[in-house]
Amino acid sequence: MSRTLPAGLAVACALALGGPAAQAAPDWRVVAADTDSGLAIPPLLPSATGFDLEWASLASGGNGALGFARNAGSAGPFSLWAERNGTLTPIAENMATGATGPGRSGGEAGHVFRTLFQKQDSSGQAHRVFGARAGEPTQPADAATYGVWMWNGSANAEIARLNTEGALGPGLGAGVVFTNLGTTTSTGYPRARALPGQRVLIDATVTGSLHAVILHQGGVGNRACLLEGSNEPAYAPGIGSAVFYDSGSYTIDMPVVGSRGEVYVAAAFRESGTNGRGIFSLCRGAPQVQARAAVTGSLGPGMNDTSYTFSEFGAIRPAHRDAFYFWARVSSPNGSSNGGFLHADGQNAPVYLYNVEGSLGPGYSGYVFNATGAPTELAAPGATACCARRSSRSPAPVRPPASGAWCRACRRSRSRSSATPAATPPRRAGRGASSTARRCSTAARC
Repeated sequence: MSRTLPAGLAVACALALGGPAAQAAPDWRVVAADTDSGLAIPPLLPSATGFDLEWASLASGGNGALGFARNAGSAGPFSLWAERNGTLTPIAENMATGATGPGRSGGEAGHVFRTLFQKQDSSGQAHRVFGARAGEPTQPADAATYGVWMWNGSANAEIARLNTEGALGPGLGAGVVFTNLGTTTSTGYPRARALPGQRVLIDATVTGSLHAVILHQGGVGNRACLLEGSNEPAYAPGIGSAVFYDSGSYTIDMPVVGSRGEVYVAAAFRESGTNGRGIFSLCRGAPQVQARAAVTGSLGPGMNDTSYTFSEFGAIRPAHRDAFYFWARVSSPNGSSNGGFLHADGQNAPVYLYNVEGSLGPGYSGYVFNATGAPTELAAPGATACCARRSSRSPAPVRPPASGAWCRACRRSRSRSSATPAATPPRRAGRGASSTARRCSTAARC
């Protein structure tokens, strides 16, 4: 899993990335620069002309954290680079053969990359994932085929190709091919993520305009983890006779991956003409529902008022093993709200809610979180939830709103009954608060 960073004059890598409590100043070093003579350019990037470093990314761990694109314009070929054991290495280059070429064989052995897309992804291990077009070096560039490649640390291997059956297809049988791997006019191509163990997750459209989530395993091939409209147990929601459904406001979102290889997706499903929504874990056997709209119990929001149910799901952020944070709307005959929730130990519980004081509010008497949409970020470093939100005074007297970032430490427990109170006990719960909220400390501004 990689995190995209802005790239400008220089790309710098933080080597001392301590935990949340780390106080030491980070040790920054420049690993590549474009034209500033005051910065040392590593020997792998000599150039008589200027070039741009684009679409830099940092993996979440491992010995090859940095990746970027090198663009010399008309003065040289476009190329993708990666860091491996502290050394910068070109992994793909337009019009190149050999180790930086597309690695095709047989009658396609002479093919070269005609277009490289800027985006690359890494799990923090040796392999990288990127999108490209490849074909004969003398044919028009528009005749080159679209595909997804994996760099295994020494060479490139194509793992998926548009409109192609067989080993480069989605693994769904004869006649089923990839028809869309992402928007090719943007840096969003391909919709693919690197997972540990030479695995790649591909979010795609296949024959029949069906949404599919495909897992590639190096040395094995492609297999489906989810297929819209299919009641095959390996691809279906596992809720009665329901099938995954993607139409209008009922969608299958882009899957979210964690550093351990976990995969989660917020997705709609349809059963007997009725639409539903849920959050599912994928690619470890058949899809498993972890949270579901319009139901109570272990799949519901876990609030004291058991009439509350989920109605909509948003951002998902993996946390500790088999746990994740997510944004959701909840409703009941007594009212509605939205906020952040934690799924852990097979249960869901609120972490913060809007328009609620007490342990699920911002921690200031008389103030509530008042944002109405999904958070732009719900981070989950280790077992800590953080959200940047705005709060306002309620009820009167009205005072200027306060804005900032709020953090809440959520501790893992074996079960609801054995939940361990946080170091700072939560305040009296507000409306709709969960009996499991004691797993989380009182929200504090950080």
